[in-house]
Amino acid sequence: MLNREGDLSLIYALFLLAQFRETSAYPLIVRLVSKNEQVIEDLLGDLVTEDLGRILTSVYDGRLDLIQELIENHSLYEYVRTAAIKCLTILVAHKSLSREVVINYFRLLFNSKLKKDGSYVWTSLVCESTNLCPKELEIEIRKTFEADLIEPFFINLKDVEKSLKTNINQSLSSLRKNRHYSLINNTIAEIEGWACFKHEPSKKTISTEEVAPSFSGLVDKVNRDRKKAKKSQKKKKGFG
Repeated sequence: MLNREGDLSLIYALFLLAQFRETSAYPLIVRLVSKNEQVIEDLLGDLVTEDLGRILTSVYDGRLDLIQELIENHSLYEYVRTAAIKCLTILVAHKSLSREVVINYFRLLFNSKLKKDGSYVWTSLVCESTNLCPKELEIEIRKTFEADLIEPFFINLKDVEKSLKTNINQSLSSLRKNRHYSLINNTIAEIEGWACFKHEPSKKTISTEEVAPSFSGLVDKVNRDRKKAKKSQKKKKGFG
């Protein structure tokens, strides 16, 4: 097990590479996040659920197959795979990839390329499809709900149906204005709110999980809680 002892230099480096659109880092970051779950947790912590998708998009060099390999590798950490799915949505929002290409790929994921294993990857796929106004994927999405593969806390059919009634261009425009779907443009602005940079004592207890960036909203918080619960369950069963 790795012990970073509060060293966040790797995370800073990832943000800077993303800010400067260092495309040569793209395959290296993909290789990094292809490590096993424990290594990823030790190295990146909550960055995986909060900003990995944005970082991947910011250094993307046009090789779509590398992102697809992350998504389709069932042995990888599920939150790395969901970050890769989110990366595709961000690429569409910022016009680096056509919506048609991503919708067609999502259809393949729904129909053949994902195991029906109940992982959060399925919920992420429906969420990101919905963000793209998934008129072409309505049948696949409904079948996924019927198969009980979706965690209803994050999205339900009413959310999907509401999205289906919206205009595609408006949906993409809204995504571009959403900071959680933005590119990395200013490392200082991204990290200055981190708990480790606060000099005044906080009134609340700060956990070690909160040392890493924590500004992506309720969904990311719930994902963190979900990860902790998953680890706790493993320990109780003797897998910890």
